[in-house]
Order: sequence, then structure tokens, then C-alpha cells
Amino acid sequence: YERVHGQLVQEAYVARRVFEHTVREASVRKCIPFGTLSTSIEVYYYSSLTAPDLDCYALFYLSEGGNLMVERGGIVPGTFDHTSSVPSTQVLAHNVTSCYFLQSGPCISMTLLLNDGKLDLPVMVTAMRHNE
Repeated sequence: YERVHGQLVQEAYVARRVFEHTVREASVRKCIPFGTLSTSIEVYYYSSLTAPDLDCYALFYLSEGGNLMVERGGIVPGTFDHTSSVPSTQVLAHNVTSCYFLQSGPCISMTLLLNDGKLDLPVMVTAMRHNE
């Protein structure tokens, strides 16, 4: 029952969906780091369909407490500098044993391993950035 309906499975689903959605709306112009295996990745996207330039970022990272986090905030249009406004932070998953991101061309992969002491749950997802 836990392997299908447990909290770990629900968190894996949320992490996968948020990652896929965010990366698909991200720009192919830049992401940090570029082409390396890392425990964090930052992508940039438009806040709306009418935004003239990239104006938002999303930073996915593994916290010291073993949580997969996403931080969202604004960037100065025309640059990739963060604005002075306070970003929002969300916990996507708890009990994260390992988390790695890899960028290759327009694609970004996330490999996540969740463990609640009873169950190891690997999550692997790749999404393609679609915006200019």
C-alpha cells in the first residue's frame, strides 16, 4: 500500500510535476550550471505571455536537511541578476538521499532518490526547455 499511496510516492509525484512544468516553460538561453552534474540548477522564464524579456528564475536545490527545494524570484529584465524582492521557497520533497541535475542541450534531467527508512524510491525525469 505504501509503495503506491504513501507520502513518499506523493512527494515524488509533486517533485516530478513541478520540475517538468518549470523546465518546460524555461528559456534555452541560459541555465546555471551549464553542462555539469550538480546538486542545484537555476533556470529562467517569462512571468507571462506578454513579458518582453525573461523576468523570473527558479532554483532547484538539495537543502542541508535533505529536502528538495525550489526557490522562485524575479530577475532584472535584460540581465540574469536577481532582483531585491524576497523570493518564495517551497519544499518539494522530504527524505531526499541524493539529488543530481544534468543539463544537455535544451534538456535538463533530475535524478532523485527518496528514502523514508522503509522504502527507497528513485525518481528520474527529463524535461526540455521550450522558450527562446
